[in-house]
Amino acid sequence: MMADEPETHLKASQDDIDVAENEEVKDDNLFSIEVLSVIKESQLQHGLRHEDYQRYRSYCSRRLRRIRKCVNLVQGVRQRFVQKRLAADQVTDVRCLYIPLVEAERCWSYAMQLKREAIEQEDPRKRYHMLNKLRKAEQYALELSTLCEQVPVDARTKLEVQAYHEWMSGTLQFELKKDWRLAMELLTKAKLIYEKMSSAVSGDAVMTYKQKVIDIESSVKYCAYNIGDTTDVSDLLEMRLTMGHTDIVLDELIQKTRERQAGSLYEVTWRGRTMPVKNDKVRVFLLAEREIQSEVEAASDFDTKIAVFDRIIKDCVDVLQVIKEELKADPTFRQIQRGQEIDGHVPVQIFLHTYLQYLKIRKTVQKNLVMVDMYKSLLGKPPSDGQKVVRPQDIARLYEMIIQGLSEIPQMTGLTEDHGLAEELQADIVAYKAFRCYYLARMFAVGKQWPEVVALTKRSQEYIGQVESSVGSSQTVTKDEVDEIIKLDEGLLIQAQASSILDSNSQDLAKDMSKMSITADKRPIAERLEQYLPEDPSISAKNVTLIKSPPDMQPIPCKPLFYDLAGNHVLLPDLRHKLETQEKKGGISGYLKTWWGGGKK
Repeated sequence: MMADEPETHLKASQDDIDVAENEEVKDDNLFSIEVLSVIKESQLQHGLRHEDYQRYRSYCSRRLRRIRKCVNLVQGVRQRFVQKRLAADQVTDVRCLYIPLVEAERCWSYAMQLKREAIEQEDPRKRYHMLNKLRKAEQYALELSTLCEQVPVDARTKLEVQAYHEWMSGTLQFELKKDWRLAMELLTKAKLIYEKMSSAVSGDAVMTYKQKVIDIESSVKYCAYNIGDTTDVSDLLEMRLTMGHTDIVLDELIQKTRERQAGSLYEVTWRGRTMPVKNDKVRVFLLAEREIQSEVEAASDFDTKIAVFDRIIKDCVDVLQVIKEELKADPTFRQIQRGQEIDGHVPVQIFLHTYLQYLKIRKTVQKNLVMVDMYKSLLGKPPSDGQKVVRPQDIARLYEMIIQGLSEIPQMTGLTEDHGLAEELQADIVAYKAFRCYYLARMFAVGKQWPEVVALTKRSQEYIGQVESSVGSSQTVTKDEVDEIIKLDEGLLIQAQASSILDSNSQDLAKDMSKMSITADKRPIAERLEQYLPEDPSISAKNVTLIKSPPDMQPIPCKPLFYDLAGNHVLLPDLRHKLETQEKKGGISGYLKTWWGGGKK
């Protein structure tokens, strides 16, 4: 056992450091715990940032074991388990209060894990297990609240523990789905305490409390709905936008509220015709379509607006499929599907299908206009991380999609003879053609194709002239947008004309320089290094004359001759006695000595 003691003391000291970082002792006789800050910090660091409840539950188990070892409240010895309840007289250290808190967090995380598994696997036993774990979590929260009433703690700790207990009890009643009024009352109490705490603290803790209030708000709204409070859908939509993400419970509440309001929607009037709406899904969609404009205006950025349009377009596609299934047996609708024209009056249900198609195209056009505004704000700016470079042709492509969508509307069933709608759409189409020509001209301006730029700019001005006479009948193009495109066309046209003149002058100057006689110089390059002629044909030729080979003869001065006039009159000494004289030896004896090696070597 002695070998295990250093490891035990090391773990306990590390836990002391973790606990000490999250606590404040304002008085020597009072304990203090920042419950919500401790919980949020642990959750974000150990899995809940990615909604990994199993990882957070494992962390709670390990931390609970370390705390119990540190305060000598281990439950059992070796393999035998002996449960030890924490009493008020045993709380001699602030770390003792962490035991019921971590126990409650462990049971709550296990309950959330089981809730997700029950939804994914459709297993009712998982839900039953989840409710039992929530009950245990509520018991531990109650135990913590009781201890804080019996031991000396500061006022902030009492409030936070009370809010935590109310929230845990409200969550249990919320999941039980029996007493919605009690669940709403408990959650409202917790929300009010956190709201008061957010106004009493400062720094990063303010955002922690406010985020907790927002999380509780969706559950309170759902409880109010089940009690019978008819909450306005606009408030719910605003709440979903402020939350920054899609909440499942809030979406369900919005859907049910729309279904309740759809009970009073039996017909819709469009283009002078009244159409009965019998299908519930179509009613809910038409109610959502009425609220889409206010939801878009409440959105804070372009991505949120695009997400709103994507959702309503997807719902419209689903509703169109429902109408098609209902009209499958209609011979008139089958005739339209084959592309044949029908004679006489269009039936009401088929005209309702046309109206839904019109809404789909209109919402798609509005989405593309939002994307145009987003691209205009990014045009000419360096791209940030994860964004592509926005070019003028990207905006022109969006306008092309808008023109194509609006051109399909007059060809729909029941709208071929609606001349008023055709005139409204034609005014929009001509305006968008002007915008498209302008951005196509900007695309050619990047490549310095100035004739194309001038032609497209003048074509845009022609379209603008047609739009100015009918701008009042346009549904989407405003007078400010027309005035703006007029200024942009004038500026781009002046720029193109000036740049074209400058480019033509530079080309003429280059041609004149090429005709000058200086370019006909036949000297090698080494003899005219001081000259710079970028268009000299002798430099661009394959056989370039660098130096002259062989080089020309250069005249040089002669070296003077030295005439020795005194050399014939100088008497030189006699040196013959220093010369070695070799006597000549001859005869047969000399030859034999040479033969037998007797001679000199």
